Amino acid sequence: MRLRVLVAATVASVTFAAPAAPDPGEYLQAVQPWYTNVTAEQLLSEGMRVCSAVRSGMTSPQAVQMVVDDLGVSITAAGDIVSAAVVYLDC
Repeated sequence: MRLRVLVAATVASVTFAAPAAPDPGEYLQAVQPWYTNVTAEQLLSEGMRVCSAVRSGMTSPQAVQMVVDDLGVSITAAGDIVSAAVVYLDC
């Protein structure tokens, strides 16, 4: 019986755990070393813009194209920026 209570408590704590908070520092650590031709301010601003767009229903490919257009980076770089934003900025 004690084991069942412990298992139920563990499942409940995992199920109702708070979502991870956005971490701009980790986001910048993930992208800034690779894309030195874009400032930290530009990267963070674009990451926040990606999150806003994704929350509003924009697809990832559309977000990648938005980053290409906004920053003038390659599709690969834009994909990395979008991915990092989704992971670290909690889109």
